[in-house]
Amino acid sequence: MRALVDPWPERRRRETPSWQGRYALHHAIVFDDIAYGSWRDGGLTILDVKDKSAPKLLAHRVWSPPFGGGTHNALPLHDRNLAVVLDEATLNIDQQPLKYTWVFDIREKTNPVSISTMRRHRIRIT
Repeated sequence: MRALVDPWPERRRRETPSWQGRYALHHAIVFDDIAYGSWRDGGLTILDVKDKSAPKLLAHRVWSPPFGGGTHNALPLHDRNLAVVLDEATLNIDQQPLKYTWVFDIREKTNPVSISTMRRHRIRIT
């Protein structure tokens, strides 16, 4: 089930989006007018939101496929010029690929570079 909710219904849209696949913005973390958004299977977006009425896309990175997707959070660590991005498991570990945590170098906001990938270990609860 997909739903597009416009918080300002009185405002008329000029275009109607049509998506293929599973994309949903969990939330964006904003720091110094830069928003870091996580888009389920759509990966990471970095937006300039200085003008709140007209956000500008600075960068978009997608790793699903070949990796499992399910991007849930993008946490900027500005004092280190890094962003930690994690993918969320939504099924049991035997029903979907392993999920990963990604570390991006964000010194250049228009060109975030993946510098580390960490696999989440399977935890067996007995």
